[in-house]
Amino acid sequence: MRAGKMRKRAVVQQLTTTTSAMGQAVETYTTWATVWAELRYGTDGAEQYQAVQRVGTVGATIVVRYREGFVAGMRVLIDGQTFKVDAVAEVKSRNEVQLTCSVLQPRSGPGT
Repeated sequence: MRAGKMRKRAVVQQLTTTTSAMGQAVETYTTWATVWAELRYGTDGAEQYQAVQRVGTVGATIVVRYREGFVAGMRVLIDGQTFKVDAVAEVKSRNEVQLTCSVLQPRSGPGT
């Protein structure tokens, strides 16, 4: 693993449940960690049929330094984009964690 590829600042969030003033359970995402990451697109794209329409999904892999505690279901925020963690692979020999993700919120801006 070379540190030079991890140029993106990533905010890793986990779903937490709190109780509102009315006594109801409220689910929100809270920051679990802020880490340096490498973002690779197109590593796990797929096509699905939903309601008789073909829908493409964009996949990405986010690579971070090894750290325990990553689980599927977390989300990661990088450069205004939101990613859902679908799978976690710990590569201890390379001291990194690879997060296989789906893009939840595509990047917005001119021309998109």
